[in-house]
Amino acid sequence: MASIPTKGGNSDNKRSSASSPEATVAKYPNTSRFPSDSLTTLVSIADAFLPSLDPPTTPTLPTSTCISSLTDGIVNDSPQNNVNATAGTTSARSDATKRIEALKRFWTHSLNVQSSPDYVEAICTAILIKLPPSVRSNLLFLLKLLSNPIGTSLVLCYPCTSNFAAWNLEDRVWALQRLRDSRLDKHREAFCGLKRLLCGVAMSYVDTTDDGCDGIKGKKQPWELNPYWEAMSYGGPIHSYVPPKRDAELIQEGITFDFEKHDAILDVDDILDTTASGEKILTYDVVIVGSGCGGGVSAATLARAGYSVLVIEKGPYVAPDKLSNLESEMFDQLYEQSSLLTTTDGNIMILAGSALGGGSAINWSCCLDTPLEVRREWADVHGLDHFRPLSGDMQTEFDASMALIKKRIGVACPPSSSSKSPQKKSKSSINHNVMNEVMIAGCEGMGYKHQVTGQNLRHTETDAAGYTCFGDRYGNKQSGIVTYLADAGKAGAKILPNCTVTKILKNKDEACGRYKANGVLARVGSQKIRVYANRCVIVAAGSLNTPCVLLKSGFKNRHIGRHLHLHPVTCAIGLMPKEKVNKAGRSKDDEGVVSMLSRSLTGSRRGLSILHPAELDGSVLGWIGAPMTTVCSEFASGPDDDGYGARLECPSAHTGLMGAGLSWQSPSHFKETLSVAKNAATLIVLQRDRSEGRVRPDRDGRPQISYSLEERDKRSMLQALCGAMSLLAKAGATHLMSSNSDDDGFNLENLADDEKEEAVNNYRKSIVGRGIPKYTMSV
Repeated sequence: MASIPTKGGNSDNKRSSASSPEATVAKYPNTSRFPSDSLTTLVSIADAFLPSLDPPTTPTLPTSTCISSLTDGIVNDSPQNNVNATAGTTSARSDATKRIEALKRFWTHSLNVQSSPDYVEAICTAILIKLPPSVRSNLLFLLKLLSNPIGTSLVLCYPCTSNFAAWNLEDRVWALQRLRDSRLDKHREAFCGLKRLLCGVAMSYVDTTDDGCDGIKGKKQPWELNPYWEAMSYGGPIHSYVPPKRDAELIQEGITFDFEKHDAILDVDDILDTTASGEKILTYDVVIVGSGCGGGVSAATLARAGYSVLVIEKGPYVAPDKLSNLESEMFDQLYEQSSLLTTTDGNIMILAGSALGGGSAINWSCCLDTPLEVRREWADVHGLDHFRPLSGDMQTEFDASMALIKKRIGVACPPSSSSKSPQKKSKSSINHNVMNEVMIAGCEGMGYKHQVTGQNLRHTETDAAGYTCFGDRYGNKQSGIVTYLADAGKAGAKILPNCTVTKILKNKDEACGRYKANGVLARVGSQKIRVYANRCVIVAAGSLNTPCVLLKSGFKNRHIGRHLHLHPVTCAIGLMPKEKVNKAGRSKDDEGVVSMLSRSLTGSRRGLSILHPAELDGSVLGWIGAPMTTVCSEFASGPDDDGYGARLECPSAHTGLMGAGLSWQSPSHFKETLSVAKNAATLIVLQRDRSEGRVRPDRDGRPQISYSLEERDKRSMLQALCGAMSLLAKAGATHLMSSNSDDDGFNLENLADDEKEEAVNNYRKSIVGRGIPKYTMSV
């Protein structure tokens, strides 16, 4: 960008409406608590990322829609000129008119206190309540610096005559770009953290004001819950379109065991046995810390064997009817640190479950066998011989255990395991959503190794399968909650949610001279609890929280908390034209996308139109249908052929993660990228990392994660990322993008096949040239 004179002077440029917090009301308590000057600065930053803009007259991205192209289809849709309208009709607007209004709302919406009080409250709540103390203090200090001219000069390393919030929009955008492109890690870290938080919340927060856009007082349509959603063709939770009676029926059909009805969920207030100090006392044969995959299987096995079992979970139990499937609410209720957890340097976002069911409650439904080469490595390198695969059809104990688990969680296996050629679909085939169909088409075109994956969904064809990362309202996914934890509850196990273990109790076993765990200290809110275990304590709190529990309890093994592998992820995005999607995006009945949207959650409902069906036919809609039903293993061996490579998979791409993860070049480019999200086929590059991290508890016992990507893992991720770009181009994408902050994408529109191949190769070279410097690519 060309140099700009000393910042902070008066400007004739149009100012964006970044306003003060004076209009906040009691409805927004955290907004009221936020330091006034810092709040003004915070809102001015958000307003620079996503300001109110005039809708573009000429689109710059393929598949992008401009308002002028829609106005041509409008003749006169007023009630008096509409033959289908009656005298009392006030909402006889054409589909084109609705789309125009949605686009105007998308482009002109302003993230200030007056226009978006719910957004401002959500941001203030995230900072004051959800962020770890160290991150919160750093962010508040940054905002304080930017609230005066001297501090702004220090932060930007540039002379300034006024505070950041006093600048006009153009200057504030320049400042963000300066931070983004800086050679200083601290500058890029600040940009990365602000952008993830402010843009991620903007795309997922829920507006609680009363009126819907269709004039229905006190009633918003699902896509109206956020001002950006309708233009993005994001319809909100699928269950919002299900009649209440049918919704209740589907919830009941999915419940395999009612934890509350059968008193499997303990209420700490009902525990009556106390000591003089007021500490609650419980005694069980077995105490299990954590309710995820390991904890659930252990609880079911031991409870069925006749032991009394208590499962302690630090997250909540969210009943099926309370699972809203709204991204912002479910991040709060189901994810570790409300999905705001990062490595200590802020470079890598970490998503982990923190509710009853652990990771099984929020993970996608893909079930892959542990690769044979990985099992051999565990046996050869680490001496774990029970993992070594046997020749032929001989099964090890590990194989038998995995077979039992897969049977219990209902894994539907694909008809064949791997392919370099087109696979014929059979009636037993797993149904693919459009994004997976695009990846299959690209793999077949490139000759890449790929396979259909096992799924523990009852119905892979349902629309709501794309929302299981926000809780499974209808019990479609056979997670730990509806399988092993349900089995444990039926066998008499008890569950104590919202309970944090602070210490493992132990005493010395005189027979062997070693210490033995005999219980735990825990707390529910301010209430302390002591739980004794007659037989054993099992710590199954996951790779992030298990080390914290052990270290807080005084265990000294030098390996505790070390050797953490995160399987880092980045993404490739391809914008798909309508004709390519209609060719690839077919269901088992050869339906198009509109029919896909119209299918019932049980396969029988018809006639549901979400948003604008004529526009949606031919869209990818990466949040609809089961994610990751296919995996590409072409790059799994890695550039060094050592088995430390990456796989390509299709995620469930919802709006909040888009806002947090997509690259931001400028406000207009970012908004236009989001506006074409319905046409985006996203592939994640999932790396088997050699890099190792370390987990340690902070003063409150929460995990602090130190982790840095090694260069060999970066090389492998770049190799797979380049392969993903070729795959998307072969599938017909007209525009390619990575999440690198220095990448505004590559346009393939109107190129001949021979030109396209050369163009993709050049783009791949630019990706390798950029590399993966810290804070420049979403990981």
